[in-house]
Amino acid sequence: MSELFPQFLVVSLLARFLILPEARSVGRLRAITLGLSQGIPSLFFFAWTPTWYLTGLALVLVPIITLWLCESSRGQERPQVRLMLLLFQTIAGALSCSSASPIPHVSAILELLPNAASIWLAGALLCTKESNLVVRVFFARLRKQPTSYGPGENMRDSTGNGRVIGSLERLLIYTFLFAGHALAVSAVIAVKAFARFKRMEEDQTFAEYVIIGTFLSLLLTLAILGGVQWSLT
Repeated sequence: MSELFPQFLVVSLLARFLILPEARSVGRLRAITLGLSQGIPSLFFFAWTPTWYLTGLALVLVPIITLWLCESSRGQERPQVRLMLLLFQTIAGALSCSSASPIPHVSAILELLPNAASIWLAGALLCTKESNLVVRVFFARLRKQPTSYGPGENMRDSTGNGRVIGSLERLLIYTFLFAGHALAVSAVIAVKAFARFKRMEEDQTFAEYVIIGTFLSLLLTLAILGGVQWSLT
C-alpha cells in the first residue's frame, strides 16, 4: 500500500462525512462540492504525472455527474449509488497514489498525520455513515422491516436517531476492540438492548429487526477492524 493512500482515504471519507447528508436527497450544490473536495487535492497537491491528473479529473467529475443525475428522482434515497462512488474513489485513489509523489511543501503537511493514525481514522470514519449505508442496502434487499415502529409512528427514522445510535455503537465497538477491551463491547450491546427491551418484548418482528441490525453492525465493525489491523502490520 502506498504511503500516500491512507491520507488520501481519510480526506475522501471526511469530505463524504461532512458534505453528504445521510437520508435526504444530496442536492446539486453538495454534489459539486463533494466532487471538488475529492479531486482538487489530487490535482494540486501532487507532482505532475499524466495518470494522476486524469484520475484527479475523474474524481472531480464522476461524483458530480452521478449525484447530479440522481437528483432527477427526488425523494428517493440511493445508498447503493453512494457506496459505488466510495468504491470508485477508493480504487482510483489507490491506483493513483501508487505512482504519485507529493510536492515537497505538501510532504511536511502529510507528516502531521502519520500513516498509522490515518489508517485508524479511516476505519473510524467507515464505521459511521458508510456502514449505515451498507445496513440500509442490506435491509432493503432482505425486505426485513417491521410494519410499525411503535404506536402512531412510522418505521422510517425521520429524526435520524437510529442512524446516530448505530454509528456510535460501531465506533465504540471499534475503539474498544482496537484497544483490546473486548469485555466493554458487551456493555455497549447491553445498553442498546436495555433501551429497546420493552418494544422488543411487545413486537417480535421489531425484535428480529433489532437483532439482525446489531449482528450486522458487529460484523461490519469486525471486518473494518480486521482491515485496519492488517494494514498496520
